[in-house]
Amino acid sequence: PEQARKVDFDWWDAATQTSFTQDYNISFSGGNDKIQAYISGGYYSEDATIKGLKIQRFKALTNITYKAAKWLTIKPRIRASYDDDVDHNTPDLHELYAQMPWDYPYYEDGTLINPRELRSGYTWYGRDLTNSFYDSQWNYSKTKTLTTEGGFDFEIRFNDNFTFSSTNSVRFSNKKYFNYEDPRSVAGSAVKGEMEETWTKSLSRFSNQMLRYNKTFGKLNVIALAAYEFNDYSLETTDVIKQGFFPGSSVLDNAANLNAINGEKMEWALSSFLCNVNFAYDSKYFLQASIRNDASSRFGKDKRNGTFFSVSGGWNIAQEDFYKRSVLASILNEAKLRISYGGVGNLPKDYYPHLNLYDIKGTYNGVNGAFPSQLGNSSLSWEKSYETNIGLDLTFINRVNVSLDYYIKNTSGLVYFVTLPATTGFTGYWDNIGAVRNKGFELSLDAQVLKDTPFKWNLGFNYSLNRNKIVELYQGKDVISSWQIRREGEDINTFYLRKWAGVDPDNGDPLWEKVNEDGTVTTTNNYNEATLQVVGKATPDFTGSINSTMQYKDFTLSMNWNFVVGNDVYHYRENFDSNGAYPTYNQMVPMDDWVRWEKPGDIATHPRLVDGGNLNSQRNSSRYLEDGSYIRLRNIQLSYRLPDKFLSKIGLKSTSIYVSGDNLLTFTKYPGRDPEVGESGEDTYSYPNIR
Repeated sequence: PEQARKVDFDWWDAATQTSFTQDYNISFSGGNDKIQAYISGGYYSEDATIKGLKIQRFKALTNITYKAAKWLTIKPRIRASYDDDVDHNTPDLHELYAQMPWDYPYYEDGTLINPRELRSGYTWYGRDLTNSFYDSQWNYSKTKTLTTEGGFDFEIRFNDNFTFSSTNSVRFSNKKYFNYEDPRSVAGSAVKGEMEETWTKSLSRFSNQMLRYNKTFGKLNVIALAAYEFNDYSLETTDVIKQGFFPGSSVLDNAANLNAINGEKMEWALSSFLCNVNFAYDSKYFLQASIRNDASSRFGKDKRNGTFFSVSGGWNIAQEDFYKRSVLASILNEAKLRISYGGVGNLPKDYYPHLNLYDIKGTYNGVNGAFPSQLGNSSLSWEKSYETNIGLDLTFINRVNVSLDYYIKNTSGLVYFVTLPATTGFTGYWDNIGAVRNKGFELSLDAQVLKDTPFKWNLGFNYSLNRNKIVELYQGKDVISSWQIRREGEDINTFYLRKWAGVDPDNGDPLWEKVNEDGTVTTTNNYNEATLQVVGKATPDFTGSINSTMQYKDFTLSMNWNFVVGNDVYHYRENFDSNGAYPTYNQMVPMDDWVRWEKPGDIATHPRLVDGGNLNSQRNSSRYLEDGSYIRLRNIQLSYRLPDKFLSKIGLKSTSIYVSGDNLLTFTKYPGRDPEVGESGEDTYSYPNIR
C-alpha cells in the first residue's frame, strides 16, 4: 500500500528523550563544646527518558547534638521529604515494540489519530488499534507524597564503663494518588470519563533501649550490651472511583456516577530482646557471641517467637611475636583469620498469613453476608537462615588489601505461598515448605597502585561465586510457576520449559525434544508432544566489579564496572520473533547470527516463515532463553575540587564540581534492550536502566 511505502515511523524514538536531571544539595554545620547542629536541604528533578514522566523531590534534615550535662547527651532530629510525580499516560515497552512502523500517529494537520475512529482514506495496520500517544494528550496520573520523621535520642553515661542509650523515632507518610481518564480518550470514552483518587496514610514507630558495658582488664577488653527493640507499622488506604464528567474536570464532586469506594487498614508489630558480648585480648584474639528473641504479629500466638544466635572468633596472626620475627612480616603486613556461625529469621510478605479471613461486604437478597477470603495457617513459623563463614584478611607491602571468604548458608522453613485448586475457593495459603542451601566464595582486592607520587591510582576488584540448591520441599513435590520450577536438587531459579531442538533442515519445521518413557530422546515438530524439562537457570556462575580512582592534584577520575557471567534470561520476544504468528505486530531486526530457513538443506536458527505461524514455533520454549552475561560501566565521574585559598575567602570549607555518567557502556551478546533483568531472569519488557 502507498501508506506503507511512505511511512517508516520509529515509535521508540518518538516516545523517549534524553533525560534531564537536576540534583542540588546544601548543608550547614557548626557549634561549640555544648551543642552541635547540622542542617541540610536538597532538590531533585528528573524528566525521565520516557516522555511524559516527571519526578521531583524536596528534602530537609536537621540533627542536633546537645550535651546537657557531663552525664547526659540529647540528640533530637527532624527529617522531611516531599515527592511530586506526574505521569502523562506513558506507554509500556511492549506496546511501543508492537506498533507497526507504517502507522503514523498524526494526521497531516497535526491531530493525533484515534485508530478506532479513522478518517476516510487512512489505514491502521497494528492489530491492537492503539496509538500510544493518543490518550496521553489528556490522561495523566499524579502522585504526591509527604513524609516526615521525628527522632529523639539520648545517652546517659553512668560512669566510664556503663552507658544507657535510647533511640526513638516516628515516621509518618501521607500519599495522594490521582488518576484521570478523559471522556475523549479511548480509555475513558466508554464510561464518559473516569477519575480515581487514593489516599494512603502510614505510621511507623521504632524504639531501641540499650545498656552498654565497656571495660578493659589489662590486655582484655570486654564490651557487652543488652537491648530491647520495638517496631510497628500501620497503613490506612481510602480509594474512590467516579465516572461521567465534562472534559478537564479534576474534582471528584464534578463526576456524576460513583463507581466504587474502598478502604483498608493493615498493621504489624515486631519486638525483640537481644544480648551481645565481645572479647578482645591483646589485639590478637577476638570472640563475639549474641542471642536475640524476636516476636512478630505475622505469626500465630504459639509461633510468634523466634530465637536466633551467633558466635564468631578472630585471630590477628600478624600481632604474634613469632610472626613479627619472620621474613614474611616484611611482605605480608597484616593477616587475620575470621570464623563465624549465626542465624537470622525471615518474615512472610503478607501481614496476616496465620489468620482465616472473611469478606463481609457481600450481600445476598439484600442481606449482608460473609464468605471466606483467605485460608490461614496458625502453624506457620519463622523462616530460619544459619550461615557459617570462614574468612582471611591480608595486607601486602602496606598497599594491597585482600579479603577471602567462604560461606555455607542453610535456610530452613522456607516461607512460600502454596497455590490451591480453584475448587477449594481459595487461591492458596502460606506455609513453611522446604529448605535451601547456598555455598559461595567471595574475593575482595584493593590496591594502591600508585601511592607516593603526584599521580595517585587506587584499584579495586570484587568477585563473588554462589551455588544454591533446594534440599527439601513439602512432600517432595515440585512447585511450578510461570517458566520456572522449584525441585529438590535444583537451583532455586531453574527454568522449566520445552527444550528447543532447532529447525528441521528438510522442511523448515520447528523441533523440540521429546523424552520417551524409556528415557530415550527424540525430536518432534508437535509442540504439545514436547517434554517440559530443566533447561537452564537464572543464577549466574559468578559476578563482580572493578573500581578505579585516579587523582592528580585537585582532579579525580573514578570508574565503576560490574559484570555478571553465566546466567540465563528468558527473553519474552515471542510476539516480535514469531515466524509469522503475529504479522500485525512489529518484528525484531534479526541478529547477525540468526538465519531464516528458506529451502531444503538450510541449516537455520529460525523456522520457515508462515502467515499465521509455523506449528506454534513462537510458544514458550528454551528457544527464547538467552545468555544474560554482561560487563557494564556502571558509573564514571570526573571531579575538580576548588582550591582552599579561594574557598576561605568566601567562607566555604569544601566545594567540588563534577560531571558524571551512568551506564554509558554495556558489552553483551544479549539481544534485548538490557540484560540486567533481576533475580527472576525474566525479561518481560520493563524499561532498561537509564543511561
